[in-house]
Formats: sequence, structure tokens, C-alpha cells
Amino acid sequence: MFSSVNTASIEHQLEALVLIGKAKEGHAQNLSNRSSSNTVYTEAVGRPGQRRTLTLAQKGREGLLSRLAEVASEVIREQQSLIELPQTQNILVHPKQSIELKNICSRMALQVKTSHTDRNLKDLRDCLKSIAETLLSSLSNSSTEQQKLAARNLGKMLSSFPEL
Repeated sequence: MFSSVNTASIEHQLEALVLIGKAKEGHAQNLSNRSSSNTVYTEAVGRPGQRRTLTLAQKGREGLLSRLAEVASEVIREQQSLIELPQTQNILVHPKQSIELKNICSRMALQVKTSHTDRNLKDLRDCLKSIAETLLSSLSNSSTEQQKLAARNLGKMLSSFPEL
């Protein structure tokens, strides 16, 4: 039973990761189409000679979204490695957390016309942190070397979680 629940959770998380990518692409495209009166950052994009201008706040949000995408990928990778071990069938991320992650990412991907709000980024961060904490908690009585390694990796990830 736990294996099928965990597999469903990972599927939701993988879909969320795809949606984060779409949100990043849409956000970058939207920013390149707008001009801002308080522009302070210019960078090259795509083809030679093509540039986009961003405010520091936009650049910060973009960087945070990229970092959160990396964190999501790391969490999924750890969870997948644990599911493959026969002795870790009781390690569980509740499907509700994974569905919430997918919903947050869907909302962000659909908001292409607007900048990612701080609320969306905070919700994404909090949800990913909750998933990582749940995994770490389920590994608190780790017995195998792979479980202990996963617990260390999750602990490091949690201690270096991006701040808003």
C-alpha cells in the first residue's frame, strides 16, 4: 500500500516540477516583453543582441524560483531513491502535500501575465519544506546506510533552504 501511495506522491511532484519549469519560462517571456521605469538589471537572453531588463525584485524572484525548482528536484530524487529500497516502504509523504505542491505550481504556471507574487513563492517554499520535513521525520529511526544518507541529505537541504 505505501509503495503505491508514495508512487502517486512522486508523480504529483514530478508534474509540479514540470509546471515550475513552465512558470519559469512564462515568467521570463513576460519579463522580456515588458519595460520598467525602475530598471536596474539588464542581461542577455537567447539570441545574440537580445536583452531583457529586470528590476532587482524581479531578478530576485526569478532566482528564488530557480532555486526552489532545484530543491523540488532534490526532494523528488531522495524520495525516489528511498522508494526503491525494500526496507523503506513505510516512508510516506502524504499525497495531500504532493497535490498541494502541484496546485501551487499550476497556479504559478497560469499566472504568466503577472509577476510571481511573493505569496506564491512563499507557498511553494513552505510546501517543499513541509515535504522535506515529512521525509526527514519518517527517517528519524533510520537503520540502513542508504536511509541515513538520505536523512543527512535532507537535513542539509533543510538547513540551506532559501529564505524569502
